[in-house]
Amino acid sequence: MAKSLFTSKAAAVKKKLSLHISSETLQRLDKIEKEAEREGVSFPLNDHVEDAIQRLVTQAENQLEELRRSKIPTSDFGVGSTNYNKPTA
Repeated sequence: MAKSLFTSKAAAVKKKLSLHISSETLQRLDKIEKEAEREGVSFPLNDHVEDAIQRLVTQAENQLEELRRSKIPTSDFGVGSTNYNKPTA
């Protein structure tokens, strides 16, 4: 089956993001794009950036979850603990 030319309106909504990139990286990227064009192909930077950001966001979410879990006391105030539902005076 051929790739669909259309996407849902909700999926098409994207936010523009401003990134700071070093001049060296920009020069290397420009070189890649020019060489790709000479070879008759394109380098879809936006697609690659979005994929990389998605991986980065997933990794950040996982690390935040690990941080949250490491801060949850495992013995204090847990069910069966002597501190569970202990009245505060």
